[in-house]
Amino acid sequence: MSDGQIIRFKIGEAFPADDKLARWMTVCAMAINDLLLVNRWLVPRLEEKVPSEPHENFYLGRLAAANLFEAATFLRKSDRQLEVVREFVATLSDEAQVAYRDLLLIGDGGEGEFYEQLKHSRNGVFHYQALVLGDGEEYESLKRAINAHAGDEEEKGVKRGEIRDIPPPITGFRAIFADDIASEMVLPKDTDREFSGYLGNVAGHSAKLMIFVREALNKYTHRDPTAWEIEDVQG
Repeated sequence: MSDGQIIRFKIGEAFPADDKLARWMTVCAMAINDLLLVNRWLVPRLEEKVPSEPHENFYLGRLAAANLFEAATFLRKSDRQLEVVREFVATLSDEAQVAYRDLLLIGDGGEGEFYEQLKHSRNGVFHYQALVLGDGEEYESLKRAINAHAGDEEEKGVKRGEIRDIPPPITGFRAIFADDIASEMVLPKDTDREFSGYLGNVAGHSAKLMIFVREALNKYTHRDPTAWEIEDVQG
């Protein structure tokens, strides 16, 4: 029995550009590629197999969350717009369909606390906070996060801000205070206690995306056996 497989094909034949399902499947593959790469960097740090600082783990966690949010948003929009996608998903196993439905809940327009955390992560990674001027300024998440840190410092009598400027600049410079504020913007209730649960949710939903995309790709590649060359591999 093989441990896995390598599938070879002509892209133009296997994923024809005028086929909506082929284009949808391609984006799904892009999404899982990105998410697996981020997790390949993050997981060894969390397991302490690779030395890291908290800000590295937090950034990679935010990046994984942002990629997950974008993938779920793509699935959610496609599900509403493309009947061919809904019909294809209906042919998958119950496990893959449950994973798919869970992912739809965390895309843009979703609901729940984890959805809100993912949305803030995506915004923080891909869009730096614009300053809100005028009547809405008090609702600006950046201002609220800075005020939260200021209040914590005042209450505890501590000095939390730090900027490191140590040669060489590419590894020695870090505005640590900005990392603290960024974490406050994503997890405003209790950053330290929430972080592990937040990462656990990101990991759990990333696994669901993996379950769904792997089965979807397998189903897609077995629709027309003539287009594919499949090689079983060991180890």
